[in-house]
Amino acid sequence: MDTQRTRNFGRNWRYQMSDNGATFQTRNSTQHMDNCLCKFCGKTVNNQFHFRQCIAKTSFCYKCRNFGHFARMCNFHRQPDVKVVKVKSKSKLRRDAERMSIFKENKAMSIFPCAELNTIELMDFFPTLDYNKEYIDNVRLRYDRVHSERVKFEIKSVHYEKKFKELKQEHNSVIRNLENVKNKVQMIKKK
Repeated sequence: MDTQRTRNFGRNWRYQMSDNGATFQTRNSTQHMDNCLCKFCGKTVNNQFHFRQCIAKTSFCYKCRNFGHFARMCNFHRQPDVKVVKVKSKSKLRRDAERMSIFKENKAMSIFPCAELNTIELMDFFPTLDYNKEYIDNVRLRYDRVHSERVKFEIKSVHYEKKFKELKQEHNSVIRNLENVKNKVQMIKKK
């Protein structure tokens, strides 16, 4: 059944499509039934006619073969309303995720007996946390120093390796030259 809800003078009205395509209006509240159609027979409900007087309550429907309404008011072969899949926006998904994380955190913290204490009371209860922070900071500083020294050493070692290779090449060239000179001297002595 096609329905559309609007606001009319502070009251909810429902406009429904009848079988012949014309719209008629019904109101959600049952206090004032003016300008309503009977859901059993389709007549207009007014001062002369009311739901309790409807003869269609005991009549036979030719569409669905059930008792209680006329065929023109039958919902047997009507298409059901198309359900729209609602997709939340990214901001709403993010908001919901934040709310759920806060809820889970609060729920997890409520298990502990100290959940009602505030942070100042907890700091008084656990004074060693500050010392642990200082110790961790000192270890980090030492690590940074050692790491920087290691990097410097690696840079120097690469530099020294290059120099060592150059010296080795020079040494090899000097040894070759010396051997060549020895060979020449021996050749000269033989002559």
